[in-house]
Amino acid sequence: MALPVRLNGSTDEWRRVRFGDFALDRHSGELRKRGIRIRLQEQPFQILLVLLENPGELITREHLSERLWPDGTFVDFENGINTAVKKLRAALGDDPETPRYIETLPRRGYRFIGAVEDPPSQNDSGGNEPAPTQLPKASANDGLKGAAEAPAVLLNNPELSREPKWRSTTAFWIAVVALTVVSSLAVGMRLLWSDPFPPTSPQAKWVQLTDFVDSAVSPTLSPDGHMLAFIRGPDTFLSRGQVYIKFLPNGEPVQLTRDHLVKMSPQFSPEGSRVAYTIFPDVWDTWVVPVLGGEPHLMLPNASGLTWIDGQHLLFSELKQGLHMKLVTARESRTESRDVYVPPRERGMAHRSSLSPDHKWVLLVEMDNGGWLPCRLIPFDGSSVGKLVGPPGANCTYVAWSPDGTWMYFSSNAGGRFHIWRQHFPDGQPQQVTSGATEEEGIAMAPDGRSLITSVGLTESAIWMHDARGERQISSEGYAEHPRFSRDGKKLFYLLRRRSVSSTESASPGELWVADLEAGRTERILPGFLAAEYDVSPDGKRVVFSTADTQGQSHLWLALLDLSSSPRQFPSSVDEDEPLFDSNGYLYFRAAEGSLNFVYRMKEDGSGRVKLLPDAITELSDDAVSPDGRWVVAAHAVPENQHVPFARMAFSLGGGTPITICHNCSVGWAPGGQFFYVTLERREGTKTLLVPVSPDRSLPTIPLAGIQTAADMANIRDVKVLDGEITLGPASGLSAESRRNVHRNLYSIPLK
Repeated sequence: MALPVRLNGSTDEWRRVRFGDFALDRHSGELRKRGIRIRLQEQPFQILLVLLENPGELITREHLSERLWPDGTFVDFENGINTAVKKLRAALGDDPETPRYIETLPRRGYRFIGAVEDPPSQNDSGGNEPAPTQLPKASANDGLKGAAEAPAVLLNNPELSREPKWRSTTAFWIAVVALTVVSSLAVGMRLLWSDPFPPTSPQAKWVQLTDFVDSAVSPTLSPDGHMLAFIRGPDTFLSRGQVYIKFLPNGEPVQLTRDHLVKMSPQFSPEGSRVAYTIFPDVWDTWVVPVLGGEPHLMLPNASGLTWIDGQHLLFSELKQGLHMKLVTARESRTESRDVYVPPRERGMAHRSSLSPDHKWVLLVEMDNGGWLPCRLIPFDGSSVGKLVGPPGANCTYVAWSPDGTWMYFSSNAGGRFHIWRQHFPDGQPQQVTSGATEEEGIAMAPDGRSLITSVGLTESAIWMHDARGERQISSEGYAEHPRFSRDGKKLFYLLRRRSVSSTESASPGELWVADLEAGRTERILPGFLAAEYDVSPDGKRVVFSTADTQGQSHLWLALLDLSSSPRQFPSSVDEDEPLFDSNGYLYFRAAEGSLNFVYRMKEDGSGRVKLLPDAITELSDDAVSPDGRWVVAAHAVPENQHVPFARMAFSLGGGTPITICHNCSVGWAPGGQFFYVTLERREGTKTLLVPVSPDRSLPTIPLAGIQTAADMANIRDVKVLDGEITLGPASGLSAESRRNVHRNLYSIPLK
């Protein structure tokens, strides 16, 4: 392969190059934006280097593979390149749909389309700005700026100055006039086509407020706007992290909590002296910590997403029974309590809310069956269930009002990524405020309404496998999760979401992929389908999965993995999901009946559909059916205990009293049926317990009240305790897991 042409015609003479607001130093390996260092991993950096060495030229994927991975490297090159380019675009703030720097040429490679500036020569003192080597591409967004910059571009380019003086002068003024006319037309067309309420300024005007190497989420502002509180943790919903505050604009972040609790939704008190936040697992309680230091303490039990209405009155979510969570208002003493909104289904959960400035309306964030719904606008007096607002049919995770109450703001994943949207109250059309390759979740509105603060970044997840040879990465693209081994351990299935996702999307669908562990290759199966949950038949020939239709209703499908016939949908008028195979040709699944969920079973041809258990459940477990077909494990409400609203329970299909396994956990049988596993979310972290079982006794002996403490774990016979959430394989030592990489920081975004 020919050596690529470098800038200035040499392979080694250049060290620095500039493009847009960025400067790259190839020797130090640094990328800076307006002087601020941008963190970029080695592979994305090398891709950027290759592109800048050949501006405007096609760089094939084969060339990138040779550059990034030497001969003999075992890696999925296609996925590896896609992931590296995705990270590079995120660092540059470049949108693949409307790129400024990196253009994708489908099935061929990439091309750098931005204006590249030469570095100073070896004899240059470095005091002069380097001249562009190519004209920037004109766009409507450039407006008259392109015309104003045209003389400098033309005069400083020696390649455009070689003709006789009179010709170059004439050409110069012709170019200036032409660019002025084109730019004026572009501005005019933009004014004609633009939204009467334009979105926020481009990312170049965003102001970074935190600079963590990990993640900052859930921002909130004090009433005077001088203090910022947030959670330093990976998840935008429930995050195992610590509460911090920062004095704006330039104060250093100060840590307020030091514990292992999972937290959510910090909120300042009206006087700004305290920060309240929700804790989990096991309970949904509100704790409070002083801003000036001190020990956190319980403020209100069974209360989450708490906000203050005034100095005495609160708005918060409260568990009614099981996981049925309603929105209520009360005094701090919990007197004068009344319901504001009660979700219609028993699995519905009202998680976050924002009261309008005139105290007449509430914006609400809610879930059903573990998945986010569109946001809702309800009257504060509780007189109706209100209406859906924001982008239709999309998940909504955060809400806020403008200070004057004229705008409603949302974090919504309309279009595939979470961005900030707004809608004029009460009946305006949703408008997108932020866009690009990153995601934005969380909304803290400035008191003057001229800006908001949000968490900006990306979340990725890769599948890793561990066997006798050690561990290795299986997936290297997008957001991969839900790994499942085939019964012979030769294949590993997983779901892959093409775009970065919120950590809150527990039921977001993805493509079904399979890794052939012996051949070392991965491939997509079931093209054209997105699955929310799935299971593979014991013989590895069929897959059952759930997916939602255009109306949002979940259906079950059965497909042959060799695609020898078309996938088949099971007809149903109700929501059905969480499908599982057993060893006897049956399918188990969760089905809705009114406001409740139940466990059902049917044959693979759809016949013999029956309700297995008389009691309602909240959800089925993965691997929930015992190998002998005698037991089914499901989450079941515990009405007598609001602090532990549900438990995983083993139900005997032959009748009898259910057995409590644990609270806030997942349980099931490993492929092959040799182990029963329990994955527990404890305050000290996630633990996976492995308990050997036998064909004649598929359920181990469990403490009467279930597994609750470390002592309970230790007392189980022959138990093995592992760190983290592990997916077991059919052979000893074979396992898989999802490993997430989250990088988010807080930014202030100006509003128009």
